[in-house]
Amino acid sequence: MTQTPDTRLVISRASISANLRNWRGLRGRMILYFSLASFAAALALSIVTYASTRTYLLKQRTEFATRQAFNNAQLVRTVISLNSSDAGDLMSNIRSERGGYAVLHLGESDSFYPQEPLRFTQSNMPTQFVAKTLSGVTGRQRFLFDGEPYEAVGVNVKAIDAQYFEAFPLSDVAQTLSTIRNTLTLGVLLITLTAGLLGLSISNRVLRPLRRVTSVATDIASGGLDIRLADETDPELARLATSFNNMVDAVH
Repeated sequence: MTQTPDTRLVISRASISANLRNWRGLRGRMILYFSLASFAAALALSIVTYASTRTYLLKQRTEFATRQAFNNAQLVRTVISLNSSDAGDLMSNIRSERGGYAVLHLGESDSFYPQEPLRFTQSNMPTQFVAKTLSGVTGRQRFLFDGEPYEAVGVNVKAIDAQYFEAFPLSDVAQTLSTIRNTLTLGVLLITLTAGLLGLSISNRVLRPLRRVTSVATDIASGGLDIRLADETDPELARLATSFNNMVDAVH
């Protein structure tokens, strides 16, 4: 018999509808529950892991930046207290971290001495942060410069009426966190997929005895009254098989 396009369309729709009904059944729900539970657990664990790692890395970076900035500020204090005219030469020779920058402000002359005048000055730091440090408050703040993350430390050197600023790059921390975030995301997806496959496998094992019962019941309904369920090794399934066979015997 030749199938017309309309007939094939009806068959296709019926097949799709049957598949949807199957996925809404016990197997579909088991796979969905396994996947969602694993996704939620993996996502929660990933968020906690990422947040803890981020906090730790930034804390370590902040401690290092603060320690180095204070060491350099102490050097500035020693040199400037001897001769303030050495400020320019001093800043050009300050050993800051690669990719980092330093700026010195002398209150007596109200002058700024950037380490690299053509690349980085106090104007590249947050205005409020600079103003707060100039008012005599030592502190730190994260900011963006040329699209890259930095952490700035401002040290008030009261003994020489000066303020020392140093900015430290956070790009290495950002790259590490990005790698961790991508790895955790991939892990969540793999765990969810694995859980779905596990749910599929378990649902097949769970539904296999039910399919046998359905097959035997269909054969009995078709006239095979002597057909019975085979013995099962699993205690629960053995009780099911025995009860089913006893019911068939009672009806027969």
